[in-house]
Amino acid sequence: MKKIISGGIFLLLILSFVSCNFDEDDPILYGDAYIFSEDSISNTGEKAVYYNLILISSCSNYEISSVTANNGANSYTLTSDGTYFSTKEGPFTSYDNLIGKYTFNFSFISANADTLSNEVTSEILQPVTINSCTGIDDGENLSIFLKWNKPENADAIYIQLRNSTNTVIFTSRTGYYDYYTLLNNTEYTISSDTGTWADDTTLSKDEKYTVEISISNYESSSSIQAESIAKATVNWE
Repeated sequence: MKKIISGGIFLLLILSFVSCNFDEDDPILYGDAYIFSEDSISNTGEKAVYYNLILISSCSNYEISSVTANNGANSYTLTSDGTYFSTKEGPFTSYDNLIGKYTFNFSFISANADTLSNEVTSEILQPVTINSCTGIDDGENLSIFLKWNKPENADAIYIQLRNSTNTVIFTSRTGYYDYYTLLNNTEYTISSDTGTWADDTTLSKDEKYTVEISISNYESSSSIQAESIAKATVNWE
C-alpha cells in the first residue's frame, strides 16, 4: 500500500508559500489568523462543537528568532517546529471573543523587527453533518460508507480515518494537492481501493475507528479564512 500523506490543509499552504529566494532586502512575511471548529465526541456518543484560534507565521528570507501576536486584549507566543511559528489556543465554547485584528510581531536573527496583521472574521465554517458512518462486511472485504451534508462556502475537503490509538491510518488524498475532488460529493467509501493507507494497515471489525471530514475556505492562495473538522465513530452493520 502507499505511504500515507500526513499534515493538514493549513500546513500544506504554509509549505507552498515558503520561498527559497533569500535575496530580498525586506523580510517576506506570512501571518495568518483563523478559527478552527471541531466536533468533540463524548464517551456516551454526544457531540459538541468547540472553537480554536489558529495563529501561524513564517518568513521566507530571514531567520526568525521569535514571533508573538496580539489582538489588543490578549498576547500569544508562537512556537517553532523548524518550518513555521504557530499556536493553537482553545478549545472554547464560543468564538465571539476570538474575532478581531491580530498583529504578528516578528524578531529576526539578522534583520530589523517587523509586523504584519491579519483579520479573524465571523465567517467561520461549522463542521459538516455526518449522516452515515457505517462499517460494511460483504463477506469478502471490509469498507466504511460515509454520507454527509454538502458544506456551504468550502474550498477544500478531505477525509481521514484514525484508529483507537488516534493514529491516522487513511486519507482520501492521493496527492499533496488533492483537496478538491470531493467538493461536489456527499458520499464516500473508505476501502482498500480508495485513498491512501498507512503501510501494512487493513480494516478490522475488532478495532474502533473515528472518521474525520475536514473542510476549509481561503482568503487568498496562501491564507485560510476558516477550517473545521467533523468526527464520527464507525458503527459496523
